[in-house]
Amino acid sequence: MRPECECLEVLNVAPKGEAIDGDVKGVHLDGPVAGMQVEDGPLRIVGWVVGDRAPVREVEIVAERRVVGRATVDVARPGVAAQFAGAAGADAAGFDLRLEPSGKGVSELLVNAVLDDGSRVALATIRVDVRRDGVLSRLLS
Repeated sequence: MRPECECLEVLNVAPKGEAIDGDVKGVHLDGPVAGMQVEDGPLRIVGWVVGDRAPVREVEIVAERRVVGRATVDVARPGVAAQFAGAAGADAAGFDLRLEPSGKGVSELLVNAVLDDGSRVALATIRVDVRRDGVLSRLLS
């Protein structure tokens, strides 16, 4: 048994929805979902995003004003390509980002789209709680 367990709980996922400006035609987070728990592994942030005036190059995760993760937007999503036919980058609008938990306590993760021109668009906020449980706390729970 490992001496310490990193346990992460997703408290809330808040898409920007109507607050997203005109730089994005569409976006969806497949995961994570509120209530999801991850033990001893990365948090997967999966979804798709289609840019409007410029293609989306990557998705970045920001915590405490610091970029803590990035993923290229390059996963084929045929349904998205059909829905946004003709939009630049719609044929490979998916992303799959793995983020290793660090620190302890509640954090807010800002999910941003980075367009080809370097501009950023806020897509969602994910609140997580990271705990580090030792052997005794796991045996007694």
